Amino acid sequence: MHWDVEPDVLWLRMLCIVPEMQNKSIGSAAIAKVMSLSSFLQKPLYLNVFIRNRVAYDWYSRIGFVEVENDGKICTLVLAPSSSPDLMERHA
Repeated sequence: MHWDVEPDVLWLRMLCIVPEMQNKSIGSAAIAKVMSLSSFLQKPLYLNVFIRNRVAYDWYSRIGFVEVENDGKICTLVLAPSSSPDLMERHA
């Protein structure tokens, strides 16, 4: 996992879980930490996801991210800083 803190936003640059380790709550635990950081810093959390990666797109949507941009290949999603990691864990 890699993220960048910018003056007005927090960017999740990379979250990769190897296939054999998926569906073990590793991604949920990782994203919960970045969501907590976003809330603590009071900065929205942004990320990009390939449109063809429907599983990831749907997962991010379930935990509260909303699409703000779509160029046909990549979607930019955002999570407001007030969103709670508790909410994310209920939908993971």
